[in-house]
Amino acid sequence: MIIDEYMEQNKNVKIEVETLDEEAYKVKFKAYSMEGMPDVVSIWGQPAFLDEVLDAGVLAELNQDDYKDYTFVSGSLDGFMKDGKLYGLPRNTDVAGFYYNQKMFEDNGWEIPKTYDDLLALAGQIKDAGIIPLAMDGGDGWPLAVYLSDIMFKLDGSDYKTVVSNAIANGDFSDPSFKTAAELLRKSAEAGLFQNGFDTQDYGTAQNLFTNGQAAMYYMGSWDASMALNEDIAPEIRDNIRMFTMPTIENGKGTATDIAAWNGGGKAEGVFRCIYFIPNVISVAVIAYLWKFIYNPDFGLLNNVIKAFGGKGDINWFSTENAIWSVLIVLIWHGFGWGMLIYYTGIKNIDPVLYEAAAIDGADQKTTFFKITLPLMKPVIQVNVTMAVISALKQMETVYLLTNGGPNNQTQFAANYLYQQAFKAYKYGYGNAIGVVFIVICLAATVLLNWIFSDRDEVNPKIRKKEAAQ
Repeated sequence: MIIDEYMEQNKNVKIEVETLDEEAYKVKFKAYSMEGMPDVVSIWGQPAFLDEVLDAGVLAELNQDDYKDYTFVSGSLDGFMKDGKLYGLPRNTDVAGFYYNQKMFEDNGWEIPKTYDDLLALAGQIKDAGIIPLAMDGGDGWPLAVYLSDIMFKLDGSDYKTVVSNAIANGDFSDPSFKTAAELLRKSAEAGLFQNGFDTQDYGTAQNLFTNGQAAMYYMGSWDASMALNEDIAPEIRDNIRMFTMPTIENGKGTATDIAAWNGGGKAEGVFRCIYFIPNVISVAVIAYLWKFIYNPDFGLLNNVIKAFGGKGDINWFSTENAIWSVLIVLIWHGFGWGMLIYYTGIKNIDPVLYEAAAIDGADQKTTFFKITLPLMKPVIQVNVTMAVISALKQMETVYLLTNGGPNNQTQFAANYLYQQAFKAYKYGYGNAIGVVFIVICLAATVLLNWIFSDRDEVNPKIRKKEAAQ
């Protein structure tokens, strides 16, 4: 409709939109390379796909100087270049990782693997529980290629790009990294990390194994974070979806916080996403002790910074007056990345055509935000707020390690208090009572949030019918 309206207002413009599924698109695109290319196309920045049409000479070269100030992430343009010439621009940056069911992990006492050996050992524990360790789409080919690339990134670190680029350019894949990565992939399959028949099963099958609770983990790109917003997925699954990155490999150059990205993204968004997501891949214990050092009144980083700017720098951050704020800062910092990832996914899913139509109609940024962005982000905001409230209500580990509820119960959270009474003071009846009240509060909070974010017309159809009649 928007396109029709645009053409109605601009009689000299004719727009034809053609959408196809992935494989049909690839076939049609190559046919266009012989018949005549459309004015604008969306393509994959992959040599195996792009070289053929580049060799046909049907794509226009872009002036690289026009984009020198766009601050694209380093290397993000490489997939759209050949022989030093630029033929396209990346629309986003994607990262891959391991989605996992947090509740399933907690119920079984499984730990997030720090090394690849830990991952293989974890696979054995999960299999022993009668659950598929990792759902993998091996039938489509590219997810395994991404997985292999992720392994190589942990092996070679920042040298990974050079190793792969040289291999593609020279047609020589004899570098030891390729052999090591392939060997690790073979060991993973033999260890039962992937489901039976993974090499012939497709994207949907792998995702369903995870979202149905049959698999504890699922390897895929950051775009699948939208699973946490999918109401077709059972709440006990979607509310517990978390993510960690490829573990480090023994003697590898890649670190725990290194994240492989591809296809770039404007305005350095890939770097930004890596920065804010780092806290989510660090264990709770490490975070707690890290912040204990930061908050240390004698030699902590925070007080030293205050001293550097002329202050006394002798603040006790865990005093009665400061403790709760100090703990809240840590909790917010730790959970920030996951929330941001959900917001990011929600914004990316908004059709840019809506913004283009608004701009054509003369809407300013404020109007666009309140009329398009905010209404379409409402379900995303609801999910994030609900998850934040639930996380706050059940918060225990970080509080326990930082303050254990002290001083004088200033940082006491319900879950930590329940643990103290039931398992430290051995007041099991009192602990059960706290648990019942805790459940009631959670239910009340959920109902309240659903009411706050509900569509009033949907909540009260009688009002809608009355207004329609008027």
